[in-house]
Amino acid sequence: MYSAKTVLHDWLIPALGLLTMAVVFRFFSFFPTVINHDESTYILIGREILHGKHYFVDVIDTKPIGIFLIYTAFQWLAGHSIFLFRFFVAIGVGLTGFCLFSIVRQHLGNRKGAWVAGAGYILMTSIFTFYGVSPNTELFFTGFTVVALWLLLGGTQWWRFLLAGGALGIGFMIKYVVAFDALAFGMLGIWLAHRRGKGWWRGLLGGVLMLIFFAIPFVLVFQYYRLLGYESEFLYYTFEVPGRYPVDRLWWEGILYYLDFIGRFLPVTGLAILALIRGKKYLGDLYPFFIWWLLLTGFIIGWPGKSFGHYFIQWMPPFCLLAGATASRDLPLFERLRKIPSAWRWGLTTAIAVALLLTQKKDYWDKWDHARDVADALAERLDPGDQIYTGNYHHILYYLLEKETPTPYVHRTLLWAPHHIFALGIDLEKEARQILALRPRFLTLEYTPPPNLLADSLYRHYVPVDTIGDRVTIYEWREGAE
Repeated sequence: MYSAKTVLHDWLIPALGLLTMAVVFRFFSFFPTVINHDESTYILIGREILHGKHYFVDVIDTKPIGIFLIYTAFQWLAGHSIFLFRFFVAIGVGLTGFCLFSIVRQHLGNRKGAWVAGAGYILMTSIFTFYGVSPNTELFFTGFTVVALWLLLGGTQWWRFLLAGGALGIGFMIKYVVAFDALAFGMLGIWLAHRRGKGWWRGLLGGVLMLIFFAIPFVLVFQYYRLLGYESEFLYYTFEVPGRYPVDRLWWEGILYYLDFIGRFLPVTGLAILALIRGKKYLGDLYPFFIWWLLLTGFIIGWPGKSFGHYFIQWMPPFCLLAGATASRDLPLFERLRKIPSAWRWGLTTAIAVALLLTQKKDYWDKWDHARDVADALAERLDPGDQIYTGNYHHILYYLLEKETPTPYVHRTLLWAPHHIFALGIDLEKEARQILALRPRFLTLEYTPPPNLLADSLYRHYVPVDTIGDRVTIYEWREGAE
């Protein structure tokens, strides 16, 4: 049994501190209508699922269903509030940071290093828009992977393998790249069982249990679609579509992609690299695990050939844990830092924190919320029952105006970007006919969209009636158009 003092000192204070930190450093990001289009897609499809529609059938995207079910739950809990959705994300980030704190404190170092790991993760995901401020799938599945790691490091009891497998399975249904974390963790479980004197067979049995429970969420979702008669849709979007996306990055661009991450977060990545250099001296028996974990996840981060910053969120937990292991040691650098008067140290820390918050305020609070203004302009013109089509502009308008999307392809780029049209096998002529058959009264277009069959069809049926900030044009259905 833990004493009240231990619970307070080792659990409650760190948990509350890291949760507060996550909320504070993400606070100004709670207010904009749109941070990125992926989040808008999660919100819209989550709403449609809440209203009884089926993902991959009535509404379509390229991701597994897990992220949309999370946003369905958000809307069930918080109604229509985007502010609260972002608050829930901040709580998840804080809890992930606390799990990293606990892993370092219990298995890799001391309390000082634990704070570096937990706070480091929160800061890494709360500074740059495309590296964690925008709520992407990586922010959600990393929480489950970190919980799985915490369970496995805690012992070799059979229930730990079951729960770890289940947590990884849920993460897998948020984004399939979790399979590479799961492979690393499965090898870790087998290795730990052997190192702790339980034998290889105990580890292999645990690995089998992990695999079974890892597969359960996927099997349940497959059976759900099978019972509804949508098995072919599920298999098509799960297995065929991902393989149709091209890899379009040059080799040197890939190298710069990884180096950018290392340099962007150098205070954390530098400490992590030092832990890898020191090897077993800092990491003990876990040193090989961190090598293969970084290699496996690093491979899948680069595999798609896209230079999206949020992919690197998958790498942040191992880097933060490694940084925590280094920070737990008495290095000469830390000795010199301790000699700086505490007033100067706290003053510099406060100045950096204030600078980060002011930068975030400028990026999110002070920035023009043009999506909200466009929604307000449309609301003044719309009559009850009128439909809209957002074209290549922010599809969050459907949510703000409580309108149905006239196409199952919710994300605005799916009908406008050639690589999406090819990968999803979209018949653009058919989609254009179906949209126009509904006669949406208003259309929005951002700047001048790329010419394609859909754009040509829209221009024949709509006339411009308003422009918002020289960026967005509102069009109205032209009477007599056929």
